[in-house]
Amino acid sequence: MTDDDAATLAIPRFGTSNPEAAHNDVWTEIKRNGWNAYQARQELQQRTGRPIKRSGPFWSWERFGRTTTTLPDGRIVHVAGEHEDHYDPDFCIYNDVTVEHPDGRLEFFIYPRDVFPPTDFHTATLAGDRIVLIGSLGYPQERNPGSTQVLLLDTTTFAISPAPASARSGICPGWISRHTAEKINNETILVVGGKLATAKDYVDNHRQWKLDLTTWTWSEVQPGDQSIFPFSNAEYLTLRNPRLGTSNPERIDNPFWLEMARRRWPPSRVRAHYADIAVDTIEREREEVVWTLQRNHAESVTLPDGRHMTIGGKVERHGNEWADTWTYADIIVKDPTGQHEIYIYPDDTFPTMMPLSARAVGNTLYVFGWPENRVDLRKAGTPAIFAVDLESYRIEHCDAGRPPLWPTLYPGAAELRDGAIAFVATRKTEADPFAYVLFDPATRRWREQPL
Repeated sequence: MTDDDAATLAIPRFGTSNPEAAHNDVWTEIKRNGWNAYQARQELQQRTGRPIKRSGPFWSWERFGRTTTTLPDGRIVHVAGEHEDHYDPDFCIYNDVTVEHPDGRLEFFIYPRDVFPPTDFHTATLAGDRIVLIGSLGYPQERNPGSTQVLLLDTTTFAISPAPASARSGICPGWISRHTAEKINNETILVVGGKLATAKDYVDNHRQWKLDLTTWTWSEVQPGDQSIFPFSNAEYLTLRNPRLGTSNPERIDNPFWLEMARRRWPPSRVRAHYADIAVDTIEREREEVVWTLQRNHAESVTLPDGRHMTIGGKVERHGNEWADTWTYADIIVKDPTGQHEIYIYPDDTFPTMMPLSARAVGNTLYVFGWPENRVDLRKAGTPAIFAVDLESYRIEHCDAGRPPLWPTLYPGAAELRDGAIAFVATRKTEADPFAYVLFDPATRRWREQPL
């Protein structure tokens, strides 16, 4: 294959059959390297030693609005999406399907435009042997306000077909995108949130819809429907807020928190369910915030017995969750059966920390972090250290003194080295050698070790 052939193969195209298997070595290389279109073009130009004449956008693996679905047999199915925006020369909305096999093999399928229009910001829900593709933003000239794009991807043949007409017109969500879809039983898909393209505008969707997979008809879901989320509106308002603990530890039996943990719903999702549209304020009181397990910067630890622990974390003020910013100082334990236990603590026992790291040694979990309310510790380079008993979840503060070097703390940073918990030390200059700073659980003191 010449470099000119490679440049030609790098251009996305529509298929000629439903599906057309596209055996493309260039797409395979781009996918395996995770390149975007610019990086792929730069690589080909470097190989040829000359500019690549542009005959269209380069095929890109970096995309927005793509869906990824894992099948029971281990295959991973990636569907469509878009690269960049209309002003970029490599802007493209795709209508392809990429299949990753457990052995690493890749398959690419492309389709005629009238079978699978360029699609982005849709959802993909596995239902038996088919993936139900709901919604799309698409190119402006291909949008059809008032209807809903619903396509069925057969995972045995990878052919795509339209859902019955009743799912695509009449009573339906409209031209929806950027929404979420959740299969609430084997016969129903729930669609929530997102945006609607109208003839003149692009507006928020504040309605909830159910698609019946037996009749292929839509029905609107009323806010607070307890068949979907088992709490009344009054219970939601009473139970939703995070708080600090009153003992060391306080085990929480709040059923709302436990259900939110089980479903892993972000605050925006449960707010949509109750039509609880947040009003923007500079600072929100605790009574206005919704508890969630979906957080940024939380530490995650899996124990040898299969327990999975989530420690702390923060909902930050951006994206869909801007209304529920909160820093957590708690421990959520998920046992191998999927059941959750939630432990909270007084602030003087376990303060909020950003960032933090944790590592288990024997029957103790050690948590390291910079308390948000203790600027003096950060200035001194002295992180707070807490020992969590993994049977009682009681927390004890460890006074290890000031470490010889400043440890780099972030989720996943802690390593085990010769029985000690090790962190890469922060270098002040490029000339400084790399080194580890070690916390010894036996003495509960710091020491230094060259890297």
